[in-house]
Amino acid sequence: MSGKYKGVQARILNLQPKASYTHCASHRLNLTLLKACNILPIKKLFSTVKEVCDFVRDSPKRVDLFKKVIIEHLPTSKSIILIKLCETRWVESHEAILRFSDMLLPIIIFLEDIIGNIDGNILSKCNGLLQSVFNFEFILSLEVAVEILSITLPISRQLQNPDLDLTKCIEMINLVLVALKNNREDTKFTDTFNRSVSKSGVLNIDVKIPRMCKRQAHRLNLTTSSTEVNIEINII
Repeated sequence: MSGKYKGVQARILNLQPKASYTHCASHRLNLTLLKACNILPIKKLFSTVKEVCDFVRDSPKRVDLFKKVIIEHLPTSKSIILIKLCETRWVESHEAILRFSDMLLPIIIFLEDIIGNIDGNILSKCNGLLQSVFNFEFILSLEVAVEILSITLPISRQLQNPDLDLTKCIEMINLVLVALKNNREDTKFTDTFNRSVSKSGVLNIDVKIPRMCKRQAHRLNLTTSSTEVNIEINII
């Protein structure tokens, strides 16, 4: 498509030299979101979600067991299986994260059931996944991702509409920018933090600052003892 010698853009330029090539608006949004997720806690979140989804879906037996857990603990859920994360189609990544959040409790129950009824390499893999999910930093990162992706999911879908014009596209993007700026206010993060604390309480997860070295090489060297402030600086 984008090849400057034999791609579609090259063929169009041969017909109309004044035409200019640019990525589609939805693809540009994908690139922006990919850059925004280049933060260690968020990168760990996406990596863990991908590993859990792959672990569940790669075995028909595990898929059947997961469906039974969903039916038992989320009987009103319209969906009974996780969505695999897609590295190129961010609409699917949006939906995968949102569904993972909705199914968090059944996911933990499912992993605990697997650990109690299996051994060998699968036990080690499953135990590692449970430890990755069962901590406060993961819960808070998930809540932050859900908050942001809930804003960007509608526009990500709408930007793929073939009938969308440039003026309407700019209007929608400006509305999203305003919503994202409002999300960076301290009161908004406090709401997200409190929801994470509440969810962690239900799951019996301790609320604490992630382990830190005396001198950080890949993140800020913070002196605060507040869990909320520490995580807000590192993630937001």
